[in-house]
Amino acid sequence: MARAEPLVRASNAAELDPITLEVYWNRLITIMDEADLAVVRTAMSTIVAESRDFAVMLMDANAVGLTQAVLSLAHFTAMIPRTTRLMLKRFPPETLQEGDVLLTNDPWQGTGHLPDLTVVRPAFHKGKLVAYIGTAAHVPDIGGTITYFGAHDVFEEGLRLMPCKIYRAGEPNQDVLEILAANVRVPELVLGDLRSLVAAATVAERQLGEFLDDAGLSDIQEISTAIQDLSERTMREAIAKIPSGTYRHSVLIDGHPDRSASPDHAPDPHLIAVKVSVDGDRMTVDFEGTSPETRNAAVNGTWALTAGETHTALKAALVPDIPSNEALFRPIEVLAPEGSILNCRFPSPVKGRSITSLHCHEAVFGALAETIPDQVQAGTGIALILVIHGQHPGGKPFNSFLIAAGGVGALSQRDGLNVANFPINTSIAPTEILENQVPLLLMRKEMLPDSRGRGRRQGGMGQRLVLRTAGQTPATITMRPNNRQFPPPGILGGEPGTLCTVMLNGHPYAPTVVTLQPGDEITFDLPGGGGFGPVP
Repeated sequence: MARAEPLVRASNAAELDPITLEVYWNRLITIMDEADLAVVRTAMSTIVAESRDFAVMLMDANAVGLTQAVLSLAHFTAMIPRTTRLMLKRFPPETLQEGDVLLTNDPWQGTGHLPDLTVVRPAFHKGKLVAYIGTAAHVPDIGGTITYFGAHDVFEEGLRLMPCKIYRAGEPNQDVLEILAANVRVPELVLGDLRSLVAAATVAERQLGEFLDDAGLSDIQEISTAIQDLSERTMREAIAKIPSGTYRHSVLIDGHPDRSASPDHAPDPHLIAVKVSVDGDRMTVDFEGTSPETRNAAVNGTWALTAGETHTALKAALVPDIPSNEALFRPIEVLAPEGSILNCRFPSPVKGRSITSLHCHEAVFGALAETIPDQVQAGTGIALILVIHGQHPGGKPFNSFLIAAGGVGALSQRDGLNVANFPINTSIAPTEILENQVPLLLMRKEMLPDSRGRGRRQGGMGQRLVLRTAGQTPATITMRPNNRQFPPPGILGGEPGTLCTVMLNGHPYAPTVVTLQPGDEITFDLPGGGGFGPVP
Protein backbone atom coordinates (compact mmCIF):
# COMPACT_ATOMS: atom_id res chain seq x y z
CA MET A 1 0.00 0.00 0.00
CA ALA A 2 1.11 3.58 -0.66
CA ARG A 3 2.35 5.58 2.29
CA ALA A 4 2.00 9.28 2.98
CA GLU A 5 4.66 11.64 1.69
CA PRO A 6 6.04 14.51 3.82
CA LEU A 7 3.79 17.57 3.75
CA VAL A 8 5.28 19.95 1.22
CA ARG A 9 3.57 22.93 -0.38
CA ALA A 10 5.04 24.48 -3.52
CA SER A 11 2.00 26.12 -5.13
CA ASN A 12 1.27 29.84 -5.14
CA ALA A 13 -2.26 30.71 -4.03
CA ALA A 14 -2.09 33.95 -6.02
CA GLU A 15 -2.29 31.89 -9.21
CA LEU A 16 -5.96 31.13 -8.56
CA ASP A 17 -8.29 33.76 -10.00
CA PRO A 18 -11.51 34.47 -8.03
CA ILE A 19 -13.83 32.67 -10.46
CA THR A 20 -11.73 29.52 -10.51
CA LEU A 21 -11.48 29.59 -6.71
CA GLU A 22 -15.26 29.93 -6.42
CA VAL A 23 -15.80 26.96 -8.74
CA TYR A 24 -13.27 24.79 -6.91
CA TRP A 25 -14.55 25.83 -3.48
CA ASN A 26 -18.14 24.95 -4.33
CA ARG A 27 -17.06 21.63 -5.82
CA LEU A 28 -15.35 20.72 -2.56
CA ILE A 29 -18.46 21.71 -0.57
CA THR A 30 -20.55 19.53 -2.88
CA ILE A 31 -18.25 16.59 -2.18
CA MET A 32 -18.91 17.08 1.52
CA ASP A 33 -22.65 17.29 0.85
CA GLU A 34 -22.42 13.91 -0.90
CA ALA A 35 -20.60 12.49 2.13
CA ASP A 36 -23.33 13.94 4.34
CA LEU A 37 -25.99 12.13 2.31
CA ALA A 38 -24.02 8.90 2.57
CA VAL A 39 -24.26 9.13 6.36
CA VAL A 40 -28.01 9.81 6.28
CA ARG A 41 -28.66 6.92 3.89
CA THR A 42 -26.60 4.33 5.77
CA ALA A 43 -26.72 5.24 9.48
CA MET A 44 -28.76 2.98 11.74
CA SER A 45 -29.84 5.23 14.64
CA THR A 46 -32.45 7.98 14.68
CA ILE A 47 -30.05 10.50 16.25
CA VAL A 48 -27.73 10.25 13.25
CA ALA A 49 -30.00 9.34 10.33
CA GLU A 50 -33.04 11.43 11.31
CA SER A 51 -31.88 14.11 13.75
CA ARG A 52 -28.58 14.69 11.88
CA ASP A 53 -26.43 14.95 15.00
CA PHE A 54 -23.24 14.61 12.98
CA ALA A 55 -20.83 16.50 10.74
CA VAL A 56 -18.43 15.81 7.89
CA MET A 57 -15.41 17.94 7.03
CA LEU A 58 -12.63 18.07 4.47
CA MET A 59 -9.17 19.02 5.72
CA ASP A 60 -6.08 19.63 3.66
CA ALA A 61 -2.83 17.63 3.93
CA ASN A 62 -1.86 19.68 7.01
CA ALA A 63 -5.17 18.81 8.71
CA VAL A 64 -6.46 22.37 8.40
CA GLY A 65 -10.26 22.49 8.22
CA LEU A 66 -11.28 23.50 4.70
CA THR A 67 -14.90 22.76 3.80
CA GLN A 68 -17.91 21.12 5.41
CA ALA A 69 -21.32 19.91 4.33
CA VAL A 70 -23.93 22.66 4.32
CA LEU A 71 -26.03 20.86 6.96
CA SER A 72 -23.16 19.80 9.21
CA LEU A 73 -23.23 20.78 12.88
CA ALA A 74 -21.05 23.87 13.02
CA HIS A 75 -19.53 23.25 16.46
CA PHE A 76 -18.50 19.73 15.40
CA THR A 77 -16.66 20.99 12.33
CA ALA A 78 -14.97 23.65 14.46
CA MET A 79 -13.47 20.83 16.54
CA ILE A 80 -12.69 18.07 14.01
CA PRO A 81 -9.41 19.60 12.70
CA ARG A 82 -7.99 19.92 16.22
CA THR A 83 -8.95 16.32 16.98
CA THR A 84 -7.29 15.19 13.76
CA ARG A 85 -4.04 16.94 14.55
CA LEU A 86 -4.01 15.38 18.02
CA MET A 87 -4.57 11.91 16.54
CA LEU A 88 -1.74 12.51 14.07
CA LYS A 89 0.64 12.89 17.01
CA ARG A 90 -0.14 9.24 17.77
CA PHE A 91 -0.17 8.22 14.11
CA PRO A 92 2.20 10.51 12.17
CA PRO A 93 1.25 11.19 8.52
CA GLU A 94 4.30 9.37 7.13
CA THR A 95 3.13 6.15 8.82
CA LEU A 96 -0.40 6.19 7.37
CA GLN A 97 -1.49 3.90 4.55
CA GLU A 98 -4.37 3.94 2.12
CA GLY A 99 -7.42 2.51 3.84
CA ASP A 100 -6.38 3.50 7.38
CA VAL A 101 -9.14 5.00 9.53
CA LEU A 102 -8.53 6.65 12.91
CA LEU A 103 -11.01 6.89 15.78
CA THR A 104 -11.36 8.53 19.19
CA ASN A 105 -14.15 9.57 21.54
CA ASP A 106 -11.94 11.02 24.27
CA PRO A 107 -13.77 14.16 25.45
CA TRP A 108 -10.57 16.17 25.87
CA GLN A 109 -9.30 15.35 22.37
CA GLY A 110 -12.66 15.09 20.61
CA THR A 111 -15.95 16.94 20.81
CA GLY A 112 -16.54 16.92 24.54
CA HIS A 113 -18.31 13.74 25.63
CA LEU A 114 -18.07 10.00 25.12
CA PRO A 115 -21.10 9.39 22.83
CA ASP A 116 -19.44 11.47 20.09
CA LEU A 117 -17.22 9.37 17.83
CA THR A 118 -14.70 11.25 15.67
CA VAL A 119 -13.52 9.25 12.65
CA VAL A 120 -10.72 10.44 10.35
CA ARG A 121 -9.66 8.87 7.06
CA PRO A 122 -6.50 10.01 5.27
CA ALA A 123 -7.36 10.61 1.61
CA PHE A 124 -4.82 9.47 -0.97
CA HIS A 125 -4.63 10.30 -4.67
CA LYS A 126 -2.25 8.40 -6.91
CA GLY A 127 -0.31 7.24 -3.89
CA LYS A 128 0.02 10.67 -2.26
CA LEU A 129 -1.71 11.82 0.92
CA VAL A 130 -3.66 14.88 -0.19
CA ALA A 131 -6.30 15.44 2.52
CA TYR A 132 -8.13 14.10 5.55
CA ILE A 133 -11.85 13.38 5.73
CA GLY A 134 -13.22 13.92 9.24
CA THR A 135 -16.60 12.81 10.51
CA ALA A 136 -18.10 13.14 13.99
CA ALA A 137 -21.41 11.78 15.21
CA HIS A 138 -23.37 11.25 18.40
CA VAL A 139 -24.02 7.51 18.53
CA PRO A 140 -27.03 6.12 20.41
CA ASP A 141 -25.09 4.52 23.27
CA ILE A 142 -21.57 4.26 24.67
CA GLY A 143 -22.29 2.24 27.82
CA GLY A 144 -22.08 3.68 31.33
CA THR A 145 -24.97 5.29 33.16
CA ILE A 146 -28.21 5.84 31.26
CA THR A 147 -28.68 9.24 32.87
CA TYR A 148 -27.37 12.42 31.32
CA PHE A 149 -26.25 13.96 34.59
CA GLY A 150 -25.85 11.28 37.27
CA ALA A 151 -22.16 10.40 36.85
CA HIS A 152 -19.52 11.79 39.21
CA ASP A 153 -16.62 11.24 36.81
CA VAL A 154 -16.07 10.30 33.18
CA PHE A 155 -15.36 6.66 34.10
CA GLU A 156 -19.03 6.20 35.01
CA GLU A 157 -20.14 7.57 31.65
CA GLY A 158 -19.08 4.71 29.39
CA LEU A 159 -16.31 3.43 27.15
CA ARG A 160 -13.44 5.83 26.39
CA LEU A 161 -11.33 5.11 23.32
CA MET A 162 -8.05 6.94 22.95
CA PRO A 163 -6.84 7.50 19.36
CA CYS A 164 -6.68 4.15 17.59
CA LYS A 165 -7.02 2.60 14.14
CA ILE A 166 -10.35 0.97 13.44
CA TYR A 167 -9.25 0.14 9.90
CA ARG A 168 -5.70 -0.78 8.90
CA ALA A 169 -4.99 -0.61 5.17
CA GLY A 170 -8.68 -1.21 4.49
CA GLU A 171 -9.11 -4.10 6.93
CA PRO A 172 -11.30 -3.62 10.03
CA ASN A 173 -9.57 -3.79 13.39
CA GLN A 174 -11.77 -6.47 14.93
CA ASP A 175 -10.21 -6.11 18.38
CA VAL A 176 -11.39 -2.50 18.72
CA LEU A 177 -14.76 -3.19 17.11
CA GLU A 178 -15.41 -6.13 19.46
CA ILE A 179 -14.47 -4.04 22.51
CA LEU A 180 -16.88 -1.35 21.35
CA ALA A 181 -19.69 -3.83 20.67
CA ALA A 182 -19.24 -5.50 24.05
CA ASN A 183 -19.62 -2.24 25.96
CA VAL A 184 -22.78 -0.74 24.44
CA ARG A 185 -26.43 -1.65 24.83
CA VAL A 186 -27.33 -1.54 21.14
CA PRO A 187 -24.20 -2.74 19.29
CA GLU A 188 -25.92 -3.11 15.92
CA LEU A 189 -26.91 0.56 15.99
CA VAL A 190 -23.55 1.83 17.25
CA LEU A 191 -21.47 -0.24 14.83
CA GLY A 192 -23.89 0.58 12.03
CA ASP A 193 -23.43 4.29 12.66
CA LEU A 194 -19.66 3.89 12.86
CA ARG A 195 -19.58 2.08 9.51
CA SER A 196 -21.73 4.83 7.99
CA LEU A 197 -19.09 7.40 9.00
CA VAL A 198 -16.37 5.30 7.39
CA ALA A 199 -18.50 4.87 4.26
CA ALA A 200 -19.03 8.63 4.02
CA ALA A 201 -15.28 9.23 4.19
CA THR A 202 -14.76 6.62 1.48
CA VAL A 203 -17.28 8.40 -0.76
CA ALA A 204 -15.54 11.72 -0.14
CA GLU A 205 -12.09 10.30 -0.89
CA ARG A 206 -13.29 8.85 -4.20
CA GLN A 207 -15.00 12.06 -5.27
CA LEU A 208 -12.01 14.13 -4.23
CA GLY A 209 -9.87 12.03 -6.56
CA GLU A 210 -12.35 12.61 -9.40
CA PHE A 211 -12.20 16.36 -8.75
CA LEU A 212 -8.40 16.40 -8.84
CA ASP A 213 -8.41 14.49 -12.12
CA ASP A 214 -11.01 16.85 -13.62
CA ALA A 215 -9.06 19.92 -12.51
CA GLY A 216 -5.69 18.53 -13.53
CA LEU A 217 -4.33 18.98 -9.99
CA SER A 218 -2.10 16.75 -7.90
CA ASP A 219 -3.39 18.02 -4.54
CA ILE A 220 -5.60 20.70 -2.96
CA GLN A 221 -2.93 22.74 -1.20
CA GLU A 222 -3.13 25.70 -3.57
CA ILE A 223 -6.91 25.80 -3.18
CA SER A 224 -6.59 25.42 0.57
CA THR A 225 -4.18 28.33 0.90
CA ALA A 226 -6.40 30.57 -1.21
CA ILE A 227 -9.48 29.69 0.88
CA GLN A 228 -7.58 30.25 4.11
CA ASP A 229 -6.15 33.60 3.00
CA LEU A 230 -9.53 34.92 1.83
CA SER A 231 -11.38 33.65 4.91
CA GLU A 232 -8.92 35.03 7.44
CA ARG A 233 -8.83 38.38 5.67
CA THR A 234 -12.63 38.59 5.63
CA MET A 235 -12.92 37.83 9.34
CA ARG A 236 -10.23 40.37 10.19
CA GLU A 237 -12.10 43.01 8.20
CA ALA A 238 -15.32 42.17 10.07
CA ILE A 239 -13.62 42.40 13.47
CA ALA A 240 -11.96 45.68 12.52
CA LYS A 241 -15.39 47.27 12.08
CA ILE A 242 -16.08 46.78 15.80
CA PRO A 243 -14.68 49.65 17.90
CA SER A 244 -11.64 48.47 19.83
CA GLY A 245 -12.40 47.98 23.48
CA THR A 246 -13.56 45.50 26.10
CA TYR A 247 -17.14 44.28 26.32
CA ARG A 248 -18.56 42.19 29.17
CA HIS A 249 -21.67 40.18 29.87
CA SER A 250 -22.84 37.22 31.95
CA VAL A 251 -25.80 34.83 31.96
CA LEU A 252 -27.22 32.55 34.61
CA ILE A 253 -28.03 29.02 33.47
CA ASP A 254 -29.57 25.92 35.01
CA GLY A 255 -27.25 24.12 37.40
CA HIS A 256 -28.02 20.60 38.57
CA PRO A 257 -30.77 19.59 36.10
CA ASP A 258 -32.53 17.23 38.53
CA ARG A 259 -32.75 19.99 41.14
CA SER A 260 -33.44 23.12 39.16
CA ALA A 261 -37.13 22.32 38.61
CA SER A 262 -37.77 20.75 42.01
CA PRO A 263 -39.35 22.72 44.87
CA ASP A 264 -37.55 20.41 47.32
CA HIS A 265 -34.10 21.79 46.49
CA ALA A 266 -32.63 25.25 46.51
CA PRO A 267 -31.67 26.62 43.08
CA ASP A 268 -28.23 25.53 41.92
CA PRO A 269 -27.45 27.97 39.08
CA HIS A 270 -24.23 28.32 37.13
CA LEU A 271 -22.75 31.49 35.72
CA ILE A 272 -21.21 32.01 32.30
CA ALA A 273 -19.21 35.24 32.33
CA VAL A 274 -17.40 36.61 29.29
CA LYS A 275 -15.05 39.45 28.39
CA VAL A 276 -14.74 40.19 24.67
CA SER A 277 -11.68 42.28 23.84
CA VAL A 278 -11.33 43.81 20.38
CA ASP A 279 -7.95 45.15 19.32
CA GLY A 280 -7.95 46.25 15.70
CA ASP A 281 -8.57 43.16 13.59
CA ARG A 282 -8.13 40.66 16.44
CA MET A 283 -10.52 39.47 19.14
CA THR A 284 -10.07 37.66 22.44
CA VAL A 285 -13.04 35.97 24.11
CA ASP A 286 -12.26 35.22 27.75
CA PHE A 287 -14.70 33.33 29.98
CA GLU A 288 -12.94 34.31 33.20
CA GLY A 289 -15.40 34.42 36.10
CA THR A 290 -17.40 31.43 34.86
CA SER A 291 -18.52 28.92 37.50
CA PRO A 292 -16.06 26.18 38.54
CA GLU A 293 -16.37 22.59 37.33
CA THR A 294 -18.55 20.30 39.41
CA ARG A 295 -18.77 16.62 40.29
CA ASN A 296 -22.41 16.98 41.36
CA ALA A 297 -23.75 16.78 37.81
CA ALA A 298 -22.31 15.95 34.40
CA VAL A 299 -22.68 19.48 33.04
CA ASN A 300 -18.99 20.29 32.49
CA GLY A 301 -17.58 21.29 29.12
CA THR A 302 -14.11 20.97 27.65
CA TRP A 303 -12.15 23.88 26.18
CA ALA A 304 -12.48 22.59 22.61
CA LEU A 305 -16.27 22.49 22.92
CA THR A 306 -16.32 26.01 24.35
CA ALA A 307 -14.14 27.27 21.51
CA GLY A 308 -16.37 25.52 18.96
CA GLU A 309 -19.54 27.08 20.36
CA THR A 310 -17.88 30.51 20.51
CA HIS A 311 -16.63 30.28 16.94
CA THR A 312 -20.10 29.24 15.77
CA ALA A 313 -21.70 32.29 17.37
CA LEU A 314 -19.10 34.73 16.06
CA LYS A 315 -19.23 33.37 12.54
CA ALA A 316 -23.01 33.79 12.52
CA ALA A 317 -22.68 37.37 13.77
CA LEU A 318 -19.70 38.60 11.77
CA VAL A 319 -19.30 36.63 8.51
CA PRO A 320 -22.53 34.69 7.87
CA ASP A 321 -22.01 34.49 4.10
CA ILE A 322 -18.54 32.87 4.05
CA PRO A 323 -18.58 29.04 3.99
CA SER A 324 -17.24 27.81 7.31
CA ASN A 325 -13.59 26.82 7.52
CA GLU A 326 -10.91 26.85 10.17
CA ALA A 327 -9.03 29.91 8.91
CA LEU A 328 -11.98 32.15 9.80
CA PHE A 329 -11.10 31.77 13.46
CA ARG A 330 -7.37 32.57 13.33
CA PRO A 331 -7.93 36.17 14.50
CA ILE A 332 -10.02 34.96 17.47
CA GLU A 333 -8.53 33.63 20.70
CA VAL A 334 -10.83 31.78 23.08
CA LEU A 335 -9.83 31.50 26.74
CA ALA A 336 -11.56 29.72 29.61
CA PRO A 337 -10.13 29.17 33.09
CA GLU A 338 -8.86 25.64 33.61
CA GLY A 339 -11.12 23.99 36.15
CA SER A 340 -14.25 25.90 35.10
CA ILE A 341 -17.42 24.41 33.63
CA LEU A 342 -16.19 25.62 30.22
CA ASN A 343 -12.70 24.09 30.54
CA CYS A 344 -13.03 21.18 32.91
CA ARG A 345 -10.22 18.87 33.94
CA PHE A 346 -10.02 15.11 33.55
CA PRO A 347 -11.87 13.09 34.84
CA SER A 348 -14.81 15.49 35.31
CA PRO A 349 -18.21 14.14 34.21
CA VAL A 350 -19.16 15.63 30.83
CA LYS A 351 -22.04 13.61 29.36
CA GLY A 352 -24.61 16.42 29.63
CA ARG A 353 -22.13 19.15 28.72
CA SER A 354 -24.33 20.78 26.09
CA ILE A 355 -26.75 21.97 28.78
CA THR A 356 -23.93 24.41 29.60
CA SER A 357 -22.06 24.98 26.34
CA LEU A 358 -25.12 25.86 24.25
CA HIS A 359 -25.47 29.06 26.29
CA CYS A 360 -22.08 30.45 25.22
CA HIS A 361 -23.71 32.37 22.38
CA GLU A 362 -26.00 34.21 24.81
CA ALA A 363 -23.01 35.52 26.73
CA VAL A 364 -21.07 36.50 23.59
CA PHE A 365 -24.05 38.18 21.91
CA GLY A 366 -24.90 39.97 25.13
CA ALA A 367 -21.38 41.37 25.35
CA LEU A 368 -21.46 42.69 21.77
CA ALA A 369 -25.08 43.87 21.77
CA GLU A 370 -24.43 47.54 22.43
CA THR A 371 -21.68 47.91 19.83
CA ILE A 372 -23.07 45.78 16.94
CA PRO A 373 -26.81 45.53 17.74
CA ASP A 374 -27.80 44.58 14.19
CA GLN A 375 -25.57 41.49 14.25
CA VAL A 376 -26.60 39.77 17.48
CA GLN A 377 -29.55 37.67 18.57
CA ALA A 378 -31.59 37.15 21.73
CA GLY A 379 -31.49 33.86 23.62
CA THR A 380 -32.92 30.70 22.09
CA GLY A 381 -35.07 28.03 23.72
CA ILE A 382 -32.39 25.33 23.90
CA ALA A 383 -33.32 21.98 22.35
CA LEU A 384 -34.72 19.16 24.48
CA ILE A 385 -33.06 15.78 23.96
CA LEU A 386 -34.92 12.57 24.81
CA VAL A 387 -33.41 9.08 24.72
CA ILE A 388 -36.16 6.46 24.73
CA HIS A 389 -34.95 2.97 25.54
CA GLY A 390 -36.07 -0.37 26.90
CA GLN A 391 -36.90 -3.86 25.68
CA HIS A 392 -39.64 -5.16 23.42
CA PRO A 393 -41.64 -8.13 24.77
CA GLY A 394 -39.36 -10.57 22.90
CA GLY A 395 -36.27 -9.11 24.60
CA LYS A 396 -34.94 -7.05 21.69
CA PRO A 397 -33.72 -3.67 22.92
CA PHE A 398 -35.06 -0.43 21.50
CA ASN A 399 -33.30 2.91 21.47
CA SER A 400 -34.48 6.09 19.80
CA PHE A 401 -33.66 9.77 20.12
CA LEU A 402 -35.98 12.74 19.89
CA ILE A 403 -34.39 16.21 19.61
CA ALA A 404 -37.08 18.86 19.87
CA ALA A 405 -36.52 22.58 19.32
CA GLY A 406 -37.74 25.61 21.19
CA GLY A 407 -38.01 29.07 19.63
CA VAL A 408 -35.05 31.02 18.27
CA GLY A 409 -34.21 34.43 19.69
CA ALA A 410 -35.24 37.57 17.84
CA LEU A 411 -32.91 39.77 15.77
CA SER A 412 -33.00 43.51 15.20
CA GLN A 413 -34.72 43.19 11.81
CA ARG A 414 -37.00 40.19 12.28
CA ASP A 415 -38.78 37.94 14.75
CA GLY A 416 -37.11 34.72 15.80
CA LEU A 417 -37.82 31.47 13.97
CA ASN A 418 -40.56 29.28 15.39
CA VAL A 419 -39.60 25.78 16.62
CA ALA A 420 -36.04 25.79 15.28
CA ASN A 421 -32.64 24.99 16.74
CA PHE A 422 -29.76 27.35 17.39
CA PRO A 423 -26.77 27.17 17.67
CA ILE A 424 -27.15 23.53 16.64
CA ASN A 425 -29.22 22.62 13.59
CA THR A 426 -30.45 19.14 14.40
CA SER A 427 -34.02 18.12 13.52
CA ILE A 428 -36.73 16.07 15.17
CA ALA A 429 -37.22 12.47 14.07
CA PRO A 430 -40.44 11.94 12.06
CA THR A 431 -43.37 10.76 14.17
CA GLU A 432 -43.91 7.66 12.03
CA ILE A 433 -40.33 6.48 12.53
CA LEU A 434 -40.42 7.15 16.28
CA GLU A 435 -43.68 5.25 16.76
CA ASN A 436 -42.40 2.32 14.69
CA GLN A 437 -39.29 1.96 16.84
CA VAL A 438 -40.51 2.53 20.41
CA PRO A 439 -43.78 1.72 22.26
CA LEU A 440 -44.90 5.35 22.47
CA LEU A 441 -47.39 7.54 20.65
CA LEU A 442 -46.74 11.21 19.96
CA MET A 443 -50.19 12.53 20.83
CA ARG A 444 -49.58 16.24 20.25
CA LYS A 445 -46.94 18.43 18.66
CA GLU A 446 -48.05 22.05 18.57
CA MET A 447 -46.59 25.53 18.70
CA LEU A 448 -47.11 27.68 21.81
CA PRO A 449 -47.94 31.29 20.84
CA ASP A 450 -47.60 32.57 24.42
CA SER A 451 -44.07 31.19 24.80
CA ARG A 452 -42.25 33.88 22.80
CA GLY A 453 -40.42 36.72 24.48
CA ARG A 454 -41.91 40.12 23.66
CA GLY A 455 -39.99 43.08 22.33
CA ARG A 456 -39.68 45.33 19.30
CA ARG A 457 -39.12 41.97 17.62
CA GLN A 458 -40.57 38.82 19.19
CA GLY A 459 -38.77 35.57 19.83
CA GLY A 460 -39.84 32.45 17.95
CA MET A 461 -42.51 30.18 19.40
CA GLY A 462 -41.66 27.07 21.39
CA GLN A 463 -43.69 23.89 21.20
CA ARG A 464 -45.59 21.30 23.24
CA LEU A 465 -44.94 17.57 22.87
CA VAL A 466 -47.17 14.95 24.47
CA LEU A 467 -46.02 11.31 24.58
CA ARG A 468 -48.14 8.39 25.76
CA THR A 469 -47.30 4.73 26.17
CA ALA A 470 -48.68 2.35 23.55
CA GLY A 471 -49.60 -1.15 24.72
CA GLN A 472 -48.18 -2.79 27.82
CA THR A 473 -44.44 -2.26 27.29
CA PRO A 474 -42.74 0.23 29.63
CA ALA A 475 -40.36 2.78 28.13
CA THR A 476 -37.60 4.62 29.97
CA ILE A 477 -36.92 8.20 28.91
CA THR A 478 -33.62 9.87 29.71
CA MET A 479 -34.02 13.58 29.10
CA ARG A 480 -31.81 16.63 28.76
CA PRO A 481 -34.13 19.57 29.42
CA ASN A 482 -32.84 23.13 29.49
CA ASN A 483 -34.18 26.53 30.57
CA ARG A 484 -36.12 25.00 33.46
CA GLN A 485 -34.84 27.60 35.90
CA PHE A 486 -33.68 30.44 33.66
CA PRO A 487 -35.62 31.31 30.47
CA PRO A 488 -34.01 32.32 27.17
CA PRO A 489 -32.95 35.91 27.77
CA GLY A 490 -34.11 38.89 25.78
CA ILE A 491 -31.57 41.36 24.45
CA LEU A 492 -31.36 45.18 24.45
CA GLY A 493 -34.54 45.49 26.51
CA GLY A 494 -36.40 42.52 25.05
CA GLU A 495 -38.29 40.22 27.38
CA PRO A 496 -37.29 36.60 28.02
CA GLY A 497 -39.07 33.58 26.61
CA THR A 498 -40.84 31.09 28.84
CA LEU A 499 -39.42 28.29 30.94
CA CYS A 500 -39.27 24.64 29.92
CA THR A 501 -41.74 22.53 31.89
CA VAL A 502 -42.24 18.77 32.24
CA MET A 503 -45.53 17.22 33.39
CA LEU A 504 -46.11 13.53 34.14
CA ASN A 505 -49.79 12.59 34.14
CA GLY A 506 -50.67 16.22 34.74
CA HIS A 507 -48.24 16.85 37.60
CA PRO A 508 -44.88 18.67 37.55
CA TYR A 509 -41.95 16.29 37.15
CA ALA A 510 -38.41 17.27 38.17
CA PRO A 511 -36.08 14.26 37.63
CA THR A 512 -34.39 13.71 34.27
CA VAL A 513 -35.15 9.97 34.02
CA VAL A 514 -38.62 8.46 33.98
CA THR A 515 -39.99 5.01 33.20
CA LEU A 516 -43.40 5.33 31.61
CA GLN A 517 -45.80 2.55 32.54
CA PRO A 518 -48.86 1.57 30.49
CA GLY A 519 -51.27 4.51 30.38
CA ASP A 520 -48.73 7.13 31.42
CA GLU A 521 -48.50 10.43 29.56
CA ILE A 522 -45.67 12.96 29.69
CA THR A 523 -45.83 16.55 28.42
CA PHE A 524 -42.95 18.82 27.49
CA ASP A 525 -43.47 22.56 26.97
CA LEU A 526 -40.41 24.03 25.29
CA PRO A 527 -39.61 27.74 25.66
CA GLY A 528 -39.85 30.39 23.01
CA GLY A 529 -36.96 32.67 22.16
CA GLY A 530 -36.17 35.96 23.82
CA GLY A 531 -37.35 39.28 22.42
CA PHE A 532 -35.21 42.02 20.84
CA GLY A 533 -35.53 45.62 22.03
CA PRO A 534 -38.14 47.16 24.32
CA VAL A 535 -41.81 46.42 23.76
CA PRO A 536 -43.23 49.31 21.63
